[in-house]
Amino acid sequence: MTHLTMTRRHALTSIGMLAAGTIPTLAHAEPPVGMATIVVGLAAGGATDAAARRLAEGIRGNYAKTVVVENRTGAGARLAIQHVKAAAPNGSTLLLTPASMMAIYPHTYKDLAYDPVKDLVSVALVSTSELGYGVGSAVPESVKPWRITRHGSRLRRLLQHSGTAPPDLDHTSSENCWADCRA
Repeated sequence: MTHLTMTRRHALTSIGMLAAGTIPTLAHAEPPVGMATIVVGLAAGGATDAAARRLAEGIRGNYAKTVVVENRTGAGARLAIQHVKAAAPNGSTLLLTPASMMAIYPHTYKDLAYDPVKDLVSVALVSTSELGYGVGSAVPESVKPWRITRHGSRLRRLLQHSGTAPPDLDHTSSENCWADCRA
């Protein structure tokens, strides 16, 4: 009577051969979605649209065979968000929108047709952006942003003029602003 004993080496070899047999299947696996649509609630040609088109290139072939960017403008992107909320729950309709539509709108609009926490799932942060600030031409010359000094006195006056000066505006705040403005 012959006893077959499997050593650790035999077991690892068997597992390796089984795994190697699945490689051709994985290499030719179909993307999970046939056609995906990235819905953007802002106008074509803007920064969000450009980010959506770049994202579409990145997920084409891996996530979906075909990826289309659809700009659904109107109502500050709320129409696009409502469209994605109403889409079939199969992962083929994606939303690319600034975070403000999810964070600020629920506190701004009484009759918002979506709940960002219940109706949508955050997938990934796609980009970050820096914002600039400006003032109208009626603001006195002495407080315009390009007149900011290293010690922040003009920045303080600008903010006080607008009614938004924080009480703890200090030298560090003006240094950060100075670095950003390169005035």
